[in-house]
Amino acid sequence: GVKIWASYIKKRYGSFDMVHVHGLNRSRGNAMMFLKGISKRIAISVWGDEIFRASPKVCERYKKYYDVAGVITLSTKAMREKFVSVYGERYADKTAMNKFAVGIFGRIDKYAKEYTKEQLCEEFGVKSPDKLVVFIGHNGRTAQRHIELTSALKKLPDECKDKITLVYTMTY
Repeated sequence: GVKIWASYIKKRYGSFDMVHVHGLNRSRGNAMMFLKGISKRIAISVWGDEIFRASPKVCERYKKYYDVAGVITLSTKAMREKFVSVYGERYADKTAMNKFAVGIFGRIDKYAKEYTKEQLCEEFGVKSPDKLVVFIGHNGRTAQRHIELTSALKKLPDECKDKITLVYTMTY
């Protein structure tokens, strides 16, 4: 399917200045490989799963994609450290730090210092600021483990559950 899609893209658009892969996986990597011949540059932005959750076997398979990339962006120090622990300095000349999509972390820290929990709960419509507020996931994907976390929380005694407000954050 990826080859058919890439062929369609080639036919429809011709060439590209850059193909940018976000959140590397096999499908996106293969699409990138099919499109590399019509692209001047290839970039891969590591989002996390492909380095923190991937098995050693999958990480080994991803080398062929990283080898083709002209730049590999990483968002956090922890991500950089994990990437180097898996691949060594093999891609040192290609990696760059880029705060893409994680700018919210700085705001969270800022607002946590400027506002009380009660003020933030009121602003975001959380009705019980006296409870423990637990945010689960950031999208609806299986990797966010909404079902597993909810199932685990259901097993708590009622007196514990009564002290918790769950917020399912599905922001994209």
